[in-house]
Amino acid sequence: MFISPRSVMLRSRSACRPLPAAAVNGFRSIGIIPNASSATAWDSWDSYMNRRSPVLQPTSEEQKMFSGIGASISATSVNYKPKFGAVLGSHDSGSFKQVNKVSPMSADLHEKLEALGVEELKNVLGKSDLKAGSMSFTTTDLNAGICITGCITDEGSKTANVALVVTETERQASWSRLEGLILHWACTYSKGSAWSMPPHGWSSVPDKNTDAGGAVNTSFEKHVDTTQQSTYVLVLKLPLEGILASGGITFVLKACDAQNTKWLKDASTDKDFYVDLHGLPSV
Repeated sequence: MFISPRSVMLRSRSACRPLPAAAVNGFRSIGIIPNASSATAWDSWDSYMNRRSPVLQPTSEEQKMFSGIGASISATSVNYKPKFGAVLGSHDSGSFKQVNKVSPMSADLHEKLEALGVEELKNVLGKSDLKAGSMSFTTTDLNAGICITGCITDEGSKTANVALVVTETERQASWSRLEGLILHWACTYSKGSAWSMPPHGWSSVPDKNTDAGGAVNTSFEKHVDTTQQSTYVLVLKLPLEGILASGGITFVLKACDAQNTKWLKDASTDKDFYVDLHGLPSV
């Protein structure tokens, strides 16, 4: 799944679709969430969890809860963009919003995706409770939302743990236009600066990565609920050393639907997404 050099990639991306409501580019604090096992709220829950460590297997109650989240996401996805701007404010605010508790059954799609991201982090890190930060974007070209949740752990060295959850906010076809979704990413000292490979020791879940020539292609894991609403999830574990001692990650999304390939950028800037990892809370 190799991608041509980034210069070609930039010429290939589609034009920006106007953004109805601005998104937030600042992490906000998420309170401690009740114990659960994973952020996988879909029909594929059982097979997904069976690939994980037996220690992290969900209870029947947890499985029921996340099945409910999946159905609820489908029912409320149409409201994602209006809630996005009205509730979260300016994309460039860069400030934290304190949230005492995230309810996975909230009527707000953003909060649902946020909860899924945190639960995925809890599963990967093997933690029953987790306090994390969150930031959100919308994409160019397609009506899609990205929720990024993360935290910094320190077990002798600091690591940024970041979950990305992506879904369409408006269904316009019977298939997912995010099919084959790939994170095309790298590290950078600051927003807009040169792309560099991540430091040694990084990893991803799922572990599906290819070298893209100065960048990395990481495949998302697709989950589909009973209404055929698709959500895409991955987790990055990044040592905060080398270029990431003070920098962050930059990325675009590559979507390959039934008809063509699209490169999705930050709808508020029509440029690459950027996440300053040092804005994440430490746990």
